[in-house]
Amino acid sequence: MTTKRVTLADVAAEAGVSKTAVSFALNKTAGARLSEDVVERVKAAAKKLNYRPNYAARTLRTQQTQSIGFLSTNVAVTRFAMAMISGALREADAQDHTLLIGETSAAIASKGANPAKLKDRAIAALLDRQIDGLIIADMGAKKVDAPQLPPGTPVIFVNLHGPEDYCSILPDEATAGKEVVEALLAGKYRNNVILIGTSPKLETDTSVSATIGLRLDAIRKTLRANGVENWTEIASDHWVPELGYKSILEAHKQGQMPDAIICLNDNIAFGVYQACSELGVKIGKDVSLVSFDDDEFSENLKPGLTTARLPYEVMGQLAVQEVLAESSEVGIRLVPMPIQHRDSVAK
Repeated sequence: MTTKRVTLADVAAEAGVSKTAVSFALNKTAGARLSEDVVERVKAAAKKLNYRPNYAARTLRTQQTQSIGFLSTNVAVTRFAMAMISGALREADAQDHTLLIGETSAAIASKGANPAKLKDRAIAALLDRQIDGLIIADMGAKKVDAPQLPPGTPVIFVNLHGPEDYCSILPDEATAGKEVVEALLAGKYRNNVILIGTSPKLETDTSVSATIGLRLDAIRKTLRANGVENWTEIASDHWVPELGYKSILEAHKQGQMPDAIICLNDNIAFGVYQACSELGVKIGKDVSLVSFDDDEFSENLKPGLTTARLPYEVMGQLAVQEVLAESSEVGIRLVPMPIQHRDSVAK
């Protein structure tokens, strides 16, 4: 049995108003002179009849689909970065748009799939749905080129450094590097500082990272500005707990146990917690520790980890605002990384 689709005329008849009034009320048309009573009657009638707007007809009329493409590389499949999509979804809903997500990570690709072809296919699928704009996001804040798109398609890069004539939304790593060091040095210890996770590749190759060099430069400048001239750096491209764990055990073995530790991310810091626990060293009492990311586990550590929060949710929200703006700002837009002050710094 086929159920007849409820039309605009059905809603108008139920509400006792014209079809034009129904259209104005449901589409929140600016300048429409409708009383609150009429608007409420139309909404009640639409709800009673379970009216669903004909988006295909509206698209033909307005040349807009009320949908935004979100092209993700490792964002949609990474627990930590899902906040970016949450922020984008929330803002899209607030602006009466739907977010269409395409994921291009190797984690979901078939064996032997070409990453470039996977991305091209995802972009084509989003464009085929006549999106009103495209957000391109990645877990690694690297420098990228713009994809080939039809003229007039708004594009925003989030957690990516796109071409100069596009809007790129990035975390403010330089300010975060400065503020994290200041939080560390405001504590009890500063005699033997160790910095874990430095990497020439991450610092100098913008195709790998366009922001970590800024973070490290700010860390070093702030140490020197506060009278710390010598510190130990442990280099690695792999920011995993094992790096923090082995670094601290080796420092202890060599009789060079630090009293102040800066980790380049929370994963490294988790390993530091494990090593200190095994050595009987109390974080926040015997040693101070700071980090970056604000992974969801950071607050639940004992003691809680002082860390700079990656503002993924705010970045996702801003990306939707910019892609729907009549004219988005070109160039880099920096988003603050608020410091989460907890008890890992010895007072």
